[in-house]
Amino acid sequence: HGKYEGEPGQPTHLYNVQALHDADLRLGVCEGELDAIVATCVAQLPSVGVPGATGWKAHWYRLVDDFDEVFILGDGDKAGRDFVAKLAPNIPGAIGRPMPAGHDVSSFVLEQGVQPFIDYCRGATIPQTASVGGAAGEPPSTIERGRDERDR
Repeated sequence: HGKYEGEPGQPTHLYNVQALHDADLRLGVCEGELDAIVATCVAQLPSVGVPGATGWKAHWYRLVDDFDEVFILGDGDKAGRDFVAKLAPNIPGAIGRPMPAGHDVSSFVLEQGVQPFIDYCRGATIPQTASVGGAAGEPPSTIERGRDERDR
């Protein structure tokens, strides 16, 4: 088994659904359970975790419709960028933020700290001390707010 794999054929679930109740106006949607824990407990951004970059289910869109800001936080790889590109245009108030190359939420917070993570989510440039990914000072890859037709 991989680190988070269940038994074959078992359904997957959204992790940390309590965040949907705890969040006020902002919610994080992370690629992975551990990243949701870090975003929620360390960065104080109530977040749910999707079981993998391709694990999002169409009926989950309804769960995130009522937030003013929904940060879509994918890993800094192709799968993570695809995760952000799929979700952000289909969620009202979504702000897509794939992590810098080679990072996920957990490694970014561990290496850079909580405030640089929050700043990055809000659109700041990659911190000067970033050792992985894009060149320091580059703006983050962003998928702007939007809403396209969704399968329901």
